[in-house]
Parts: sequence; C-alpha cells; structure tokens
Amino acid sequence: MAEVNTGFDNFHPIVAKKQELGEVSSNTEVRVRGLVNVVELKPTDDIEFDVQQVGDAGQMVYLMVEGGEEKTLTMGDKFIATGTLDTGSTDDRMFVIKFVSDGELLYEVSRTTAMDIS
Repeated sequence: MAEVNTGFDNFHPIVAKKQELGEVSSNTEVRVRGLVNVVELKPTDDIEFDVQQVGDAGQMVYLMVEGGEEKTLTMGDKFIATGTLDTGSTDDRMFVIKFVSDGELLYEVSRTTAMDIS
C-alpha cells in the first residue's frame, strides 16, 4: 500500500490552497497550507493518506478522490474517519471527504457517495 503524506506544516490561515496530485501510486509528499486545503488525487494503487501536522483548530481538508479502478484509500493515524474509501470500478466518479482539525487530529465531517463527473 502506498502512502500519501500531506506535510501539513507552516499553515497560512487566510487563503485556500489546492493541489492536484493526479495519479498516485507510490509515496508522495503533498504540502498544502491554508484555512481550507483541497487535495485532488486519482489513486492507481491502494494508498494510505496521512499528514505530518494537522494544522490549527478549525483548519479544513477536502480530499477529492477520482475513481476509475477499484482502489482503497485508508486514513492514517492522525485522522478520525468513518472508515476506508473504496473507489469502485466505474469511471468518471468523484468522492469528496471533508475533515476539520482540532489542532491534534483531523476529524471526518462528511463524505459524498460516488458523484458522476462525466
């Protein structure tokens, strides 16, 4: 299982930041900073998504995960999530998971079902 590490350090609490990772199949470090952080990725392998730092209380992370091949996204130790995300095998599907930080952990607030993006 590959790991995606967001490297949440040196947050700037005013602006929203977006990073498009594209296809992710191996260890990848992502640096996102801001009050609202959007991370877009398409897993090509089962991956674990983790962070080095969770940011300040109130900071949010949106994971936008594109499906297409059946892959599993697992949240790391600093996430409190309702479970893993299975992308299924249908092309042109997007899942969005929202997390909010309490300064120590990132808690899942919501997640969508598979949305058609074709």
